Amino acid sequence: MKKTKRALGLLICIVIGISLLAGCGSDNVAPSVAPTASSSPSSSSSPSASQAPSASPVSPPSPNLPGSPEPPPGVEYHDHLVYIAGSPIPILDLFNPACTSPQLMSITFNVYNRLVYRTVENEFRPELALSWDTKDYKTINLKLRDDVYFHNGEKFTAADVAWTINTAKTANGSGIFDTWSKVESCQVVNDYEINIIFKDVYVDYLYDFATQTYGILNEKAYAADPLTGPWVGTGPWTVTEVSNEIISFARNEDFWGAVPVTKTMAFRYVTEVAARLIMLDNDEVQIMIVEPMVAEEYKKDPRFTIWEYLNNSSSSFAFNFNNPITADKNFRLAVAHAFNAEDCNIFTLNGTGMAAPSAAFWGLYTKYRRDDLPRYPYDPDLAKEYLAQSSYNGETVEILAGPQVTIRRDAQVMQMALAAIGVNSQIVEADGPTVAQRTAWGNTETQIICGTSFGVVPPSGIRLYCYPGFTANRANYDNARVKELIDLGDKTFDNTEREKIYHEIQAIIADDLPYLTNYHQGMAFAGQAGCGGAVLYPDAGQDFSQYYRVKG
Repeated sequence: MKKTKRALGLLICIVIGISLLAGCGSDNVAPSVAPTASSSPSSSSSPSASQAPSASPVSPPSPNLPGSPEPPPGVEYHDHLVYIAGSPIPILDLFNPACTSPQLMSITFNVYNRLVYRTVENEFRPELALSWDTKDYKTINLKLRDDVYFHNGEKFTAADVAWTINTAKTANGSGIFDTWSKVESCQVVNDYEINIIFKDVYVDYLYDFATQTYGILNEKAYAADPLTGPWVGTGPWTVTEVSNEIISFARNEDFWGAVPVTKTMAFRYVTEVAARLIMLDNDEVQIMIVEPMVAEEYKKDPRFTIWEYLNNSSSSFAFNFNNPITADKNFRLAVAHAFNAEDCNIFTLNGTGMAAPSAAFWGLYTKYRRDDLPRYPYDPDLAKEYLAQSSYNGETVEILAGPQVTIRRDAQVMQMALAAIGVNSQIVEADGPTVAQRTAWGNTETQIICGTSFGVVPPSGIRLYCYPGFTANRANYDNARVKELIDLGDKTFDNTEREKIYHEIQAIIADDLPYLTNYHQGMAFAGQAGCGGAVLYPDAGQDFSQYYRVKG
C-alpha cells in the first residue's frame, strides 16, 4: 500500500507541472518471467559479479507479431499512406553521427536492403546475398544477387558492399560504424561474390549482416551529391523529401523484389498529441503509436486495428564514467536506491509496461538473460548514506533526455527521485542529433542519460553498450574483464560455455552499474481498418515497406 501511495503521489506531483504528452503504447502480452523480488536493504546491496550463474531462466517467448507483408489479391488499394513518427527526422545519412531517430529502422527498411533479411522469428533469409558460407566463422563468403539496381540506375555489385563497409569503418560515432567496425577487410572476388573477413572469429555474424538499421549504399551517388546521395539505396522506396517534419517516399517501380501496392508514403512528425489523435480519427493518418489508455478505446472502434507487444529493449539510465560525479560508485548507488522503476511504469507507461525484472542490463527476449540478479531496492535512507559517502557536494546534475516523450517523462521521475535525497538536477531536453553529439565516446560533460536501451536480440550485442569506442556506449564504460568476456563470447560455439560468459558479463555490469535498468515498454500501434503488411519486431523495429490499405 505504501508503495502504491508513493507512486500515485509522484504521479500527481509531476502531472501538475506538465501537460499530457504522447507515450509509446500499451501492452497485453503477459511475460512468462515474473519480476524478481528485491533483496533486503543492506550496506552492500549491489549484485555480486562473482555470483555463480544459476540455471538459465526462461525468457518470455517472442510476441505474436504480424510478419507476413503479402497483400491480398484481387482488391483495390489506397495510393497514399501516412505514418506518424514519434520524433523529428532531421537527416538521412547513415555515415553521419547525427543520423539518429527512433524511426531510423523503419526508414531504412523502406530505402535500403541488407545482405540478409531477419524475420520476426529470428530466421535468416537471402536479401542482397543469395547465400553465405564460412569454414572458420572469420571469413564469410557471400554470393550476391545480379539483378539489383540502385535508385540512381547504377547496378549493385560486390564493390558497393565493400565500399559501404570500408566507409562505415571510418565513420566514428555513427551507428553503422558499430555494425561494421568488427570487419578487418573485404575481398571482392567478382561483381557478385565477396569475402568479408572479421578481425576475429564471430559466431553471430549473421545478425550484423541482417541489421535492420543499416543497408548497402552507392558510392557514386554519395560522392555526386552530399545531400541526396545518401538517400540512394536498393530498397522498395525512393526518398523524395527529408525535413524535420516529414520524410516522403515514392515506390520504386524497378525494385528487384515485390513492388509495394501503395504508391506513395510519408512519415510525419506532429508535436501535439491531440493533433495526432484528431488526424487518426479523421483518417489523415493510417498508422501511428498510441497512448496505452487510448489503445483500449481504439480496440472498441471497428474503424481501427490495434497491434500490441512488449518491447525487447531494457529502457535504462546511463551514468557517464568520464564525469567525476557519476564516475563515483557511491553516487551511482545513491541514485539506484533512490529510484524505483515502478514509478516510471506507472507515470510514463500508465502501468502497461513491465519494470525490469532484475538488475541485468539485457534484452527481454535476448538469449542467456539473467533474472536472478536482484534489483537495487528502493530505500531513500540507504541512498542518502551512499550519497554522504560520495564526492557529491551540491552540484547540479544534468539529466539528458532525447526527443521521445517517454524518455522525457522518465527524466522527470528521475529528477523527483534525486530531489528526495537532496541531489540538485536539471533536465536538458535535446533532439536526436544533439543527444548523439553530447554522448559521443569520450565526452565528460553529460552525467545521467535517459533512454539507453539494450534493444538487440543477439547476446553479442552487449558489445555495442559496454565496449570502448562504440556509439551506444553512452556510459563511457570500460572494464577489462567485460571486454575480455565480450571478445570470448563472440568466438565461443558451445552453448553452455556461452551462457556462462554472458551470465558473468551481466553480473559484472550489474555490480559496476554503468546502466540502471528501468522497464520494458509496452508498444501499441493503431492502424486504420483494412491496413496490413506491417512487420513489427520485438526489438523496436517496424518494417512498413509493404504496408497497404485495402479500399472499401
